[in-house]
Amino acid sequence: MISFKAKQRFRQRLHNIEDADEIITALDQFIERFTLIGGHLASSDWETLYLLEPNDIETIMVTFSVIGKESSVKQAGFKRTAVFYKENGIVVPIDIQQTDFSSKSDKSFNARLLADGSVIRLQVKGATNNITQWKGSVEVEKLGG
Repeated sequence: MISFKAKQRFRQRLHNIEDADEIITALDQFIERFTLIGGHLASSDWETLYLLEPNDIETIMVTFSVIGKESSVKQAGFKRTAVFYKENGIVVPIDIQQTDFSSKSDKSFNARLLADGSVIRLQVKGATNNITQWKGSVEVEKLGG
C-alpha cells in the first residue's frame, strides 16, 4: 500500500496534472494485486506456501513466481499461472495446465496451484527432506464477486 506521505509528495510533484489522484489510485490498485511470500519448509512432499480464499461468484487468475534453495547445489525456480472460479463455495480450476516456467537443479523440486474445496493453494516441494528456503510473489487478478 502506498503511504499517505508518499501520495502527498507525488501530488506535489504533479501539481500541474489534473488527474494525479486517478494516477495514485491506479498505482495503489496495481500494488494491491501482489503479495510477497516466503518460508522455510523441510519436506519433499507437497507443502502449502500460500493460501487464497476467493469470494463466491468470482473468477481469479493467479500467477506466482517462486525460487527455492536447499543448498548451494540444490535450487529451483518456478512461475505458474492458472485461472479458477468459485461457485457455491467450491473453487474450480479452468483447464489447470501450469507450465509457464520451471528451472531446477534436481528433478524432485516442484510447484503447483491447487483447488482445494473453498481455497486455492500454492504448494511447493523440495528435493529432499532438508530445509528448503522459498521466496517469491503472487499476483491475483479478480473479476466479479
